[in-house]
Amino acid sequence: MRLLAVGLVMVAMGCAADIVLPGEPAERAPVGYAPFPDRLSAYVWRNWFCVPKERLAEVVGATAEQITGVARELGLPPQPELPPEWAKKGYITVLRRNWHLLPYEQLMALVGMDRKAFRFALAEDDFLFGKMGSVKPLCEPLRYAEGEGISAVRRRLADLLREEGVDPVAPEEPRFAFIAPFKNPDAAIPPSEKESPPFDRRLIFSYCAEYGDPLMDPEIASYPDGLLQRLAHTGVNAVWLHTVLRTLAKDPAFPEFGEGSEVRIANLRKLVARAGQYGIRVYLYMNEPRAMPPAFFTGREGMLGVPEGAVRAFCTSSPEVLRWLSDAMESVFTQVPGLGGILTITASENLTSCASHGGQAWCPRCKNRPAGEIIAEVNTALIAGMARGNPDAEALVWDWGWPDDQVATVMARLPKKQVRFMSVSEWGLPITRGGIASTVGEYSLSAVGPSQRTVARWDAAHAAGLKTMAKVQTGATWEFCVIPYLPVMDLVAEHALNLSRSGADGVMLSWSLGCYPSPNLKLFQTVRRGDTGIDGMLDRVAESEYGKEAVPALRRAWTLFSDGFREYPFHIGTIYNGPQHMGPANPLYFEPTGYQATMVGIPYDDLDRWRSIYPAEIWIGQMEKVRQGFARGCEAYRKVIETCAEANRAKAEREWGTYRAAELHFTSCVAQGRFILARERFRTATDDAGREAARAEMARLAREELATAKELLPLVRADSRIGYECSNHYFYIPQDLREKILCCRAVLERLGAPRYGCRPVAHRGGSAEFEENTLAAFEGCLKAGIRAFETDIRISRDGALFLMHDDSVSRTMKGEGTIETLSADAIGRLRSKRGNEPVPTLDAFLEKMAPVPGVYLQLELKSAPAACPGGDAEAYCRAIRDRVAAHPLAEGGQCVYSSFNLDLLRAMRKVNPDVPLIVLTSACTEREIALAKALGGPVAISCKTGNASRSQILNARAAGIRVGGWAAGTLTRYRLADALGCDFVTTDVPVEVMKSGVRF
Repeated sequence: MRLLAVGLVMVAMGCAADIVLPGEPAERAPVGYAPFPDRLSAYVWRNWFCVPKERLAEVVGATAEQITGVARELGLPPQPELPPEWAKKGYITVLRRNWHLLPYEQLMALVGMDRKAFRFALAEDDFLFGKMGSVKPLCEPLRYAEGEGISAVRRRLADLLREEGVDPVAPEEPRFAFIAPFKNPDAAIPPSEKESPPFDRRLIFSYCAEYGDPLMDPEIASYPDGLLQRLAHTGVNAVWLHTVLRTLAKDPAFPEFGEGSEVRIANLRKLVARAGQYGIRVYLYMNEPRAMPPAFFTGREGMLGVPEGAVRAFCTSSPEVLRWLSDAMESVFTQVPGLGGILTITASENLTSCASHGGQAWCPRCKNRPAGEIIAEVNTALIAGMARGNPDAEALVWDWGWPDDQVATVMARLPKKQVRFMSVSEWGLPITRGGIASTVGEYSLSAVGPSQRTVARWDAAHAAGLKTMAKVQTGATWEFCVIPYLPVMDLVAEHALNLSRSGADGVMLSWSLGCYPSPNLKLFQTVRRGDTGIDGMLDRVAESEYGKEAVPALRRAWTLFSDGFREYPFHIGTIYNGPQHMGPANPLYFEPTGYQATMVGIPYDDLDRWRSIYPAEIWIGQMEKVRQGFARGCEAYRKVIETCAEANRAKAEREWGTYRAAELHFTSCVAQGRFILARERFRTATDDAGREAARAEMARLAREELATAKELLPLVRADSRIGYECSNHYFYIPQDLREKILCCRAVLERLGAPRYGCRPVAHRGGSAEFEENTLAAFEGCLKAGIRAFETDIRISRDGALFLMHDDSVSRTMKGEGTIETLSADAIGRLRSKRGNEPVPTLDAFLEKMAPVPGVYLQLELKSAPAACPGGDAEAYCRAIRDRVAAHPLAEGGQCVYSSFNLDLLRAMRKVNPDVPLIVLTSACTEREIALAKALGGPVAISCKTGNASRSQILNARAAGIRVGGWAAGTLTRYRLADALGCDFVTTDVPVEVMKSGVRF
C-alpha cells in the first residue's frame, strides 16, 4: 500500500469525507490500556519501534521532544532507525496495536493513508476489517497532555522491567531483516534438479509478499530475485499474487476502474520476466467480480446484486458484468505476454456474484438459477478472456465454497482446455482428537490427506477431461503460522507420498502462509512415483539440510514434532479464533473483555471461540500434548546442533530458536486457557476457600505466562522471522512481550499475590547464613520468619537418628568417623567447628518445629541401605516415621521425605504409603519422570537448579509431578528456579531471599 505524508493525508481525508469506512459510526467501548497509567503511555509504548516519533507527535498534537520524553519515562531507549518495510509490510501490525487506542482519523494519519486507501485496505486486504473483529471500538481522539502523577507511574513500569532483568537496549535483529537474504540470488545455491516430481505444477505464494496491492511497487518487492531463486531450488515452478481486477484494466463502461492500471501492468511485466529467468510462471488470484458500495450502482440497477454489509454484489446475470470480466482479463493477458494464468475462488472469500455466499434467492434475476450455473459462468467468463489474451495461460479453478451438490454442474460447464480443477486435499477427512470426532474443514498439517471426498472429486474431474490440482499447506497453516515453517516433516512426507499415488497432477503448496523456502517444500520435490515409504524422502532431505552425520538426530526430532502435532485440537473455529498465533504476546485480562476473538486477528480472552467444538479441559489438554511434542522435539534437536558440521551450526541454532518459539506458543495456549477458567471460578466463587483457590491458580498462571514471555523474548529479538506472517504482518514484536511482562505483574498486583511463586526452603537451615544443620541455624531462621526447612537424617550404628549431611562428620564437626559407624553417645559428644553446637537429634529438631503453624519439613533420607543397622532400610524408615508421628505438627504443617536413593524412597513408601516423596536427581528428563511415577502416591522431583528446562518441568507437571530445585546458593539462583517454574527450591540464603520480598 503506497503511503502518503501525514499532511497530505489529512487534506485527502477532507476531500473524501463522503467515503464511509466499515464500522462507522463506532459505538462499542474499547478494551482498556492496562498496565499503562494512561492512553498516551500505551500509544507511545506500542508504537515506539514501528512509527517515527515525528509522526507519533503530529497525530496527537505534540512535539517529537514531548513524545521522546514520554518514551524516556517509560524506560524506552532512543528511537532506532525504523525499517522502511513498516510502511508496506507492517501497517496491519500498527493498526492492530492501536485499534483500541485511536479513532479512525488518527489511525489513518498514523499509517499514512487517505480515506480511500484506508477503505480499500480494510475491505480488500484479505478480510482486514474481519480480522479486526468487524467492529471499530469507539475511541475519543487522543491528545497529548501532561497528567499529575503519571510520570511516576511510567517510571515504575520501567523499574518493573529492570526487576525482571529485561534490558530495553539489548541488541536485536531489526524487524523485516529476514528480507535482506532474499533480495539477491546466492551463487552458492546450485541450479534446480532437472528430474521432476510427480506434480507438474508446483505453485506457492511469497513469504515476504504485500498482500493488498503489490503491483503498485515498482520494485515488485513481494518477489525479490533471491526468493525466486530459492523457491525454484526447492522445486517451485509457479507463484501467485493477490490482485483486484478493477485495478488492472480500464473499461469505457466503468470509468471508476483502472486508475493506476498502467503502473500495475508495467510492474507485472517486470515480475513475469524476472520469474521466467528461474523457470517460474506467475498467476493472478481472482476473486471476482468484487462487490461495490451501493452508490456505485446508481444508474446501473441492472447489475445490482445481493447485499452484504455495506456492499452489493455484481449480478452476473447481467451480460454487461460478464462482458467486463472477460474483456478485463483479455486486456491484462494481452498486455503481459507470458503471464502464467489465474487462480479463481468464486464461492467464498469476498462477496462477488449473487451465488458466492449462497444468497442468490434475494436477487430477482438469480433466484431461480442453480448456484453451480452462476459459479461456472463467472469462471467461464474469466477463462475466455484469459484465453483470448494468451492461449497458453491456464486457470486453476478452485472448488472452495462450492455447494457439494453443485460440483458436477460446474465441472460440466468448465472449458476443457487451459483449466485445472483444484480441491483441498484433506477436506472432509474424519479425525478424532481428545475423543472428539469431527471432519477437517480447512487447511491442516496435523491431518494428512487426501480425503475420500477430494479423491472422488479429482477422479470426476479427470473423467470430465480436466487436469487436477491438490491444495495443500506444506510449511504452516492457521493451526500455527508465526514461525517460517513447522518442522513436522513426517506429516508433510506422508502427505506428499499419498498425493503422488492419488493421481493429482499438480499441487498448490500454500495459501498466504507457509511459503518460506523450507525443507518441507523439498519433500514435495524429492518424492518420486514408486516410492514405497517416507524414510527415503526424509533421509534425503535431512542429509541435504545438515549432512549425513546429523540425519538420525534430525529424523528423531522431526518425528517427535510430528507426533505432538497430530494431537492438535483441529477445528476451523480454533484455527481462526485461537490464541496460538499471538501466544505469549496475548494479554492476560483480569476482567472479561466481552469481545469475541477475531479471524486470525485478535484472540482477546474468548475461550469459548478458541476451543470451538472441544470442552475446555479437552482443548487445553490437547494443546498440552502438542506442547509436549514440541518440547521433546526441541530437546532431540539439540543433538542435531552437536552432530552437524561446523558450517551448519549457526543455521541449526537459528532454526532451533523458531521451534522453541513454537513450543512456547503452545505453552501459552495452555496457560491462557487455564487462567480464563480460574478467572471464572474466582468471579463466581461463593465461599472464601473457593475464591482463594482460584486466586492462587490465577497467580500461578500469571507467573507462568510471565516466565514464558521472558523466555520467548530473546528468541524473538534474535530472529525477525518469529511472529511474522505476510497477510497479517507481525502478530507481535519484542515490545509486545515486554508489555506482557508488565501485564502479568499488574495481574499479580491486583490479585495481591507475591511476584515469586517458587516456595523457598531453608537448605540445612540456611547453610550460607548459619552453621548448617544445627539447632542454632533453625532457630535463626524461625526468628527471621522462615517456615520451610530441609535437613538430612542419618542413623547411628545403634539406631539413633541425627541431622547430618556428609558421610563423614569431619567437615562440620570436631571429630572423625561417620554417623552410621558411631554410637549415639559418641555422636552426642561431638561439637561443631564454628559455634560449638552439638549434632541435633531428630527428636530435638521436631520438638522445635512441631509447634510452628504451617511449618514445612523436607527430611532427606541420607543413610544408604547397606549402612543401616542390619542393612535394613525399612527399619530406618520406620524409625523416622515413628519419631515424626511422636511429634504431631501444628495446623497446616507438612512433612515430606526426599532422597537420591530410590531404594530408600521405596522403603519409605512401603512403611508409610501416603506420605509425599521427593526424588532428588541431577536432571528432570523423561527417565526421571518415569522413575518418580513408578513410586506411586504423591511424589515430586527435585533436581539441581538450572539443570532442568522449563519444558521438562512442564512435562513433569503434566504427568502430575511437582518439580523443585536444590543448591540455590544465591538469590539469583532462587530467581532462576522461579523463572524455570519450580514449585519449590532449597536455598542456602533463606533470609536474603525473604528480605527480597519472597514469602516462605
